[in-house]
Order: sequence, then structure tokens, then C-alpha cells
Amino acid sequence: MSTVSNMYQMTRLKRPNWTYFILVLALLGSACTGLRPEFEQPTVTVNSFRILKTDSFAPHFEIGLHIINPNRDELRLRGISYTVHLDGHKVLTGVANDLPVIEAYGEGDVLVSAGVDLFNSVQLILDLI
Repeated sequence: MSTVSNMYQMTRLKRPNWTYFILVLALLGSACTGLRPEFEQPTVTVNSFRILKTDSFAPHFEIGLHIINPNRDELRLRGISYTVHLDGHKVLTGVANDLPVIEAYGEGDVLVSAGVDLFNSVQLILDLI
């Protein structure tokens, strides 16, 4: 009889307890949902546009952007890469770094510079004519 009770105890110890396993999975799953809160896209609008003086043939522009952060976390901008298209033609391109932090539920202004893509700008003018 002791052999039967020893086998029963060994079987009982080796069998996984599914209740604890499912409980641990549920806790891990609920913990991960807090890591990626709902993130809304920031709103970006153009609030200024001016020509910069340059020594080159192609003009450069300074574009003022107004950024609204609708999220509960601050928006740390590492950089911006942008392209302006008009009627399917790439007209302006540029990149910017050294950008400010936009506070949670806040807004801020950013100045970026852009260079003209002369070939596509000429194509745009020819298509408009």
C-alpha cells in the first residue's frame, strides 16, 4: 500500500497545476498592457514660412511648425525628416535635430530649414503651364 501512495504522490507532484499557470499568464498579460498606453498622433501645423539668404543658387526656407502633444507623456523629439509635395512633385526636403521637448498635453514651436528640389520644382512649373 505504501508503494501505491508513493506513486500517487509522485504523480501529483509531477503534474503541472494549470490553475497557477493560467493565473501567472493572466498577470503577465495585464502587466504588459501598461507598457504601451494609447498614443495619439501629435498635430503639426505650419505657422510661418520665410526665405533665407544663401550664397547658393537654390533658395533655402525656414519653416515654423506648431506641434500639439495630445498625450499624457512628454514628446521627446530626436529629429524630423520631412518632404513637401505639391501636385505629386517633391518640392522641399529637409531634416532637423536639436528639437525641444513638448510637454504632456502641451504645445510648442519648432523652426526647421528646407532646401528646394530644383528638378522637381521645374517639373511642377512645366506641368502647371
